[in-house]
Amino acid sequence: MVLAVGVSGCLETTGSSTGLTPSVRAHYEDLLNTARVVGSSEEQISVIEESLESGRRIVFEQYKQAKEAEIACVEELGFDIVEREETSHGAWTEITYLFGGIPQSDELDTLVDEADACMDRHARFIELAYQTAPSIEERDELRNAHREELLACLKRDGVAVNEDSEWADLVRADREHPRPAEDQNCFEELGLIDMG
Repeated sequence: MVLAVGVSGCLETTGSSTGLTPSVRAHYEDLLNTARVVGSSEEQISVIEESLESGRRIVFEQYKQAKEAEIACVEELGFDIVEREETSHGAWTEITYLFGGIPQSDELDTLVDEADACMDRHARFIELAYQTAPSIEERDELRNAHREELLACLKRDGVAVNEDSEWADLVRADREHPRPAEDQNCFEELGLIDMG
């Protein structure tokens, strides 16, 4: 029996921002809270806390160190780690490994569950923070690029919003504003449905 485990993350490219945008910060805070609830290691929690305190994104080296701790945890359960690889895909690096070599135990299912717990304990939330920050930033850039035309559409339709409203509040106000059934709301009219 061999189980495949793979994760991927985006490497920072030259000149890219490493600071935390408000959306990335909120995402990191959510991950930190969840990590605390599930009993993640002090090391994993500390990495996310330090990132929030410094205002800097989690980088590949921190993620890699967390994955090494995860792999060591799986090995301690008696599994063999095979085919550990780091594969570059240009702006992305994917880390994968397989674990197998069935340990001498009558409770294999329990051991597999414990191997999964190794991920929660050592690396899962660092992985998510590292992996998702670039896509969140890209989403925010797209929202900012369309913000003015969205506000103009909402104002035209008589939707009551403030210019500094959060994006989620704009979405809610647009959806809740009464319109004839045949009329599109502003997100539909401007083709911004995927950014809702």
